[in-house]
Amino acid sequence: MNLLQQRNPYIVIFFTLSLILSFFVLQPYIISIIIAIIVANLLRPVYNYILRHTYKSSPSMASGLTILFFIIAILAPSILLISIAAEEAILVGKNIRTGVEYYVENPEETPLMLQQGLQYLTSYDIIGKLSESIGKIGGVVLGGIGSLGSMTLSAVLKIFIFFYCIYFFLKDGKYMMEYLISYIPLKTKDTHCIIDTLKKTTFATLKGTFIIGIIQGTLAGIGFFIAGIPGAVFWGVIMILLSAIPMAGAPIVWIPVCLYLALTGDYVTAGVLGLYCGVIVGNIDNLLRPRLVGKDVGMHEILVLISTLGGIAFFGISGFIIGPTIIAFSIALGDIYKASIKKSVF
Repeated sequence: MNLLQQRNPYIVIFFTLSLILSFFVLQPYIISIIIAIIVANLLRPVYNYILRHTYKSSPSMASGLTILFFIIAILAPSILLISIAAEEAILVGKNIRTGVEYYVENPEETPLMLQQGLQYLTSYDIIGKLSESIGKIGGVVLGGIGSLGSMTLSAVLKIFIFFYCIYFFLKDGKYMMEYLISYIPLKTKDTHCIIDTLKKTTFATLKGTFIIGIIQGTLAGIGFFIAGIPGAVFWGVIMILLSAIPMAGAPIVWIPVCLYLALTGDYVTAGVLGLYCGVIVGNIDNLLRPRLVGKDVGMHEILVLISTLGGIAFFGISGFIIGPTIIAFSIALGDIYKASIKKSVF
């Protein structure tokens, strides 16, 4: 046994210990780094376009402009939309309670079916709890947005690291990936297969969830606004968030609204809104998902739902992205393992 072979176990031990210590060093910012990796890969087509058409000799400038595009075109409008939805959430909570109190105090103006439903809901104080919860959510979100100007040092550092990582992942991502691949104890072919499968599965899932959800929520919100439903922006955002639930996301919101309109005697609005949401909003998923996902490998709808909810439960709101990504990584490893088993058998 030569000297190198004798030292190998110690090298492995110290290398493992260094990895563990490195994890603890990076742990406060690990979520920011993971999300930055995902966002950087989603922004790579924009980066490549800018690099190809404007700053071919300056990856640094192209990376900076890509981040600027992300802030102006995606981040700022999202914060504005969420703040509007939060303000409307507070009003929606108050309107629900006020409306229920009115119908309870004026039973002669309340349709019979609505009276029976209100008796059940008020007996368990479901309406009160619902309106209070909606109002609290709006208040918490508004408070969070309002406190952006007085963030702690830790929050500022996490945001800084997020954008800093995006900048270098865009600029040097190719070289970073090659460096990491050199440390993975697998065949280069298998490693690239895992990375490609992970990218395809993750991007297919995110495209299918986010883009379809945004379109469905926007169209439904426009329909609510035209129909005169209070808090149209709030309900639209809720439908965007619920789009992770296959087939049932948007209907969870618009079906009860249409039923309420029908029970209060507004049959025309209920029918038109129900037809609009059922035919146009409801078919967005069937029409766009094949085109958006294309030949990419997408996860099954059940896995999308469970990984999204599980990710949020474990990682917080960032789990909306991290959860499906972890499951996509597991699927990629499973594909490699399955292929290796088949090779060994045959």
